Amino acid sequence: MKLNTASTLGFIATSLMAIAAPAQAFTGFGFTANYTQNPSQPTTGNITLNSVTFGSKTLGQSDLSLVTRASVLRNSTITHGHSAVGVASADRGDSASGINEEEANEINVVTALGNFNLNNIIDTEDRYSSDDVANGSDIAEINVFFGKAVNHFFLAERGMNSDLKVEAIDEAGQVINDIATETILRGDWAAAGYSINTTEIERDQSVGFRGLRTNRLIAGLRLSSNRSMNGPDYKVFAARVPEPATMAGLALVTGAAVLSRRGRKMRVQRAAAK
Repeated sequence: MKLNTASTLGFIATSLMAIAAPAQAFTGFGFTANYTQNPSQPTTGNITLNSVTFGSKTLGQSDLSLVTRASVLRNSTITHGHSAVGVASADRGDSASGINEEEANEINVVTALGNFNLNNIIDTEDRYSSDDVANGSDIAEINVFFGKAVNHFFLAERGMNSDLKVEAIDEAGQVINDIATETILRGDWAAAGYSINTTEIERDQSVGFRGLRTNRLIAGLRLSSNRSMNGPDYKVFAARVPEPATMAGLALVTGAAVLSRRGRKMRVQRAAAK
């Protein structure tokens, strides 16, 4: 049988184009986490994420990507009681390492999110004055980047009582319009099994998890909220996980390349034997 290499590779290219077609939306999934708490300060101290598990996959710290860069697009100073605070702040457990910084800037965001401490978060406000709402100061909008292209995202939300708007962004921080915006609703969060108590609150609150994935690699996420979303307080990690379809496509390419080499070798051997 003569192998038509050009036809075969053309078929493979077409197949891979279909496999690599961009997602039209984020896909949600559940995950669990293995973490280490301080027994004497389980909600206020450091809580170290060791791994996440979803489906049949377990990813350790070396498999996960942390936030390495951030861009704060909107984070106004608002009136909270008698104090002026930022819509989004960097927050930590009362006894945890990390920072507590109102009106978080890019460095503060990376400091809070760029580690495996689940008790370091971004806290957004849920109470605003009428003036804040009237002038549009109730919006927190932050771009976070993970240092390399990723396609799986692991989000945690303190309280499980808030919504969070999620958009895919490219390396320049522009929204990727062919991936639909996802809003994680307060009912979407699944109990993570631990609670935290940070400097911004006065009691323990349960944490919820939600996973999102795309079937294409992206640079980061735009995370946003406003007054109606009840002040989400969040942490996020990411990973680059090959999808089964992608693995099948790579296997197909590898197999075709092997067959092509064998075909050439056989033709050379036949020619030499004549």
